[in-house]
Amino acid sequence: MARAALEKATEHLTGTIHRDFNRKLSDYQVLRQQLGQSKILVESLRPWQIELARRLDRLQAAGEPQGQIWIPLTEFKVHAAEVANISARNALDVSGGYGYKKGPLERIFRDARAGIGMGPSNNIAREWIGKTLVGLPLELFEAGGE
Repeated sequence: MARAALEKATEHLTGTIHRDFNRKLSDYQVLRQQLGQSKILVESLRPWQIELARRLDRLQAAGEPQGQIWIPLTEFKVHAAEVANISARNALDVSGGYGYKKGPLERIFRDARAGIGMGPSNNIAREWIGKTLVGLPLELFEAGGE
């Protein structure tokens, strides 16, 4: 979703003329900077994703449980969902009203938002990550909601 949002926003900026000023939207520095932010974030996912895939392949080849890297996978899920949200938001911002009315950006934005809430939600996932860091057990439900 993050990459799709970036691609659609880039297409829109390079292919749309601002009628009042007869300039492409891509001529505006602030819009290019939002694309740049999305690009950097999208690319931050690639090496991490590749490394996790390699680790999963090694575990599978060794017949070991893939749950051994559950927390790193959860960390990646949180970051990827947040990157998708930023990229989708930037795409809507740079496309103006067009992004809300026509084309795929509105759907990409909704789907990106859903990634934050899909299980484990990013809030729950960050709690698990934090518990791991401080050596607490990863019980899903505790009395009193602690």
